[in-house]
Amino acid sequence: MYKKMTRAIALLLMFLLLISACSTGTGSQDGSEKILRIGLDAGEPTSLEPARQISNAKRTMQMAMYRGLMLYNIDGSLGFGLAESYDLSTDNLTFTFRLRDAKFHDGSQVTAEDVRFTFERKNDPAVAATFAAELSVIESIATPDDRTVVITLARPFIPFLEYLAMPEMVIVSKAYTESVGGDLSENVMGAGPFKLVQWNRGEKLIVESFDGYYNAANVNLDGIEFFFFSDDDARVNALLAGDTDIQMLIPWRDHTSIENTPGLTLHSGTGPYMGVMFNTTFGPFQDARVRRAISFAVDRQAIINTAFSGRGIELFGFTIPEGYLGYSERLANFFSHDPEMARTLLAEAGYPDGFEVTLLTSAPIQFHMDTAIAIQSELAKIGITVTLDAPDWATRMERVLAEDYEMVVTGTVGDIADPDWLANYYYSHMQNVNKPAGFGDPEVDRLFALGAQEPNRAVRQQIYEEVSERLLELSPAAFFMWRVNGFGVSDRVIGFELPRGFLSHSQMGLALETIDLRVD
Repeated sequence: MYKKMTRAIALLLMFLLLISACSTGTGSQDGSEKILRIGLDAGEPTSLEPARQISNAKRTMQMAMYRGLMLYNIDGSLGFGLAESYDLSTDNLTFTFRLRDAKFHDGSQVTAEDVRFTFERKNDPAVAATFAAELSVIESIATPDDRTVVITLARPFIPFLEYLAMPEMVIVSKAYTESVGGDLSENVMGAGPFKLVQWNRGEKLIVESFDGYYNAANVNLDGIEFFFFSDDDARVNALLAGDTDIQMLIPWRDHTSIENTPGLTLHSGTGPYMGVMFNTTFGPFQDARVRRAISFAVDRQAIINTAFSGRGIELFGFTIPEGYLGYSERLANFFSHDPEMARTLLAEAGYPDGFEVTLLTSAPIQFHMDTAIAIQSELAKIGITVTLDAPDWATRMERVLAEDYEMVVTGTVGDIADPDWLANYYYSHMQNVNKPAGFGDPEVDRLFALGAQEPNRAVRQQIYEEVSERLLELSPAAFFMWRVNGFGVSDRVIGFELPRGFLSHSQMGLALETIDLRVD
C-alpha cells in the first residue's frame, strides 16, 4: 500500500512539473516560446493606475496591456485604437466614434458604456487623472448603441483626438473596475495585445499575449518580461550579458560600447529636452531678467559633455522641435552663451554680485545629477552659488508637485504632437509636474485659448509662435539641450523600429505589437 501511494505521489509531482514547464507567461526562456525581455529606463512604478502618468517606464508597460480610442503610430502619425472610425460635426463640437470589435482580457466585449464610464471616472478627483483638465471640455457623452460613442464638447478643442491617443486615456472595463472597488493600481485588465500575468515587486512585470486582441494575428511574441533595475550599470550589464533583449535609454557614457559590441545595435533618436524650471515666487526668480540671465550664463556644450558624453544638441530657442506645428526658425537662436549679458541682466535686476539658490535634482537619476553639477559650475562663473538637493526620484516628484523648490532640473517633452501640450506646462491654473512653480501670465492664457479652438493650421502656427516668443521672454524655465537617446537592442530581436518623433514611450506599445524574436 505504501509503495502504491509513493508511486502515485511521484506521478502527480511529475504531472504538475510538466504543466508548470508548459504554461505560458512564466517568463521562462526554454527556447520554445518567444518571450521578449526588456530593461526599463526608470525605476519600478509605484502604481499601474492607467489614468495617471507616473513614469515613462510605466507608460511603456501600460501601452502593451491597454488600448484607447486613438493611438500614435510608429511614425508619429495619429491612428486608430479601439475606435475604427470617427465623424466630426461641421461646428467641430461633436465626435461620433464607431468602436471596432474588440475584447478585454477577460473575453468581454469593449462597449460604448465602457468608454463613457472611463471618461467619467477620470473626472473623479480620487483618481487624480493626468488629463482630467483636457477632458473637462466634454459636455456630454451619449451611447446610442454598444458600438457607438457620441462625445459633444462645450467648445471646439482642436487637439482633442491627440489627447485621446495618450497612454493615460486608455479604456477600462466598467464591470471589472467596479469588481475591484475602483482600484486599478495593481489590478490590470485592458484590451491591449498583452495581459498581465505577474508583478514581482522589485524585479519584473510579466505579460503574455492575448489571443482575443483585435490585431492578434500580427502579434509575434508569446510574452514580455519588463525588468526593473536599481542603477545604470545593472541595466547595461544585463544587456551585455544577454539577460535582456532590449534596454531602453542606454546611459550616454555606454553608447559607444554598445555600438561596438557584436550582437547588439544602438538605435538612436532625438529625445526630450533638458533644462531647469524656476519657482517664480522665490526672491530673485520673481524677476524675468534673472531667469533670462540663467539661459545666457549656461554653456550648453558643458552639459552635453558632462552629463551626456557629447551626445546632445544645443537648444537656444523654444521646446517645439523642428518640423512640428509651432516651430519657429526666427526664435531658434533667441538665446546664446553670453556670460556678460547674464551679468548685465543680474545687475539690472539688483543682483550684481549674484545670489544663493538651491537646485533640486535626483541622485539615483545619474544624468539629472550630472546636469545639475554642470549647471552649478556654470552659474558659479557669474556669481550664483548653487547648492544641490538630490533626494530619490519619488521624493523629487512629490516636491515638484508641491512647488517645494527654488530651481529644479527637468527633462521632458510634449505629451502630444500638437503644441497645445504647452498649456499643460504654462497655463496659469494648471497643476503639473512640468509646470514652473507660481507661473501664470494672462497673455499666454489668452493665446492658449485661441490656439485650442482655431481650426486653421496656418493661423495656429502664428498663434503658437507668439506663445513661444512670450514664454522665452518671460522664461519661467530655461532650456539647454535636446538629448540624443539610445536603445540597446539584441540581434535576437527582429523588426525593431525606434518610434519616430518624440513620443516614443506612447508609441512603444505599438512597436512591441509588431516585432519578432529569434528563438534558439
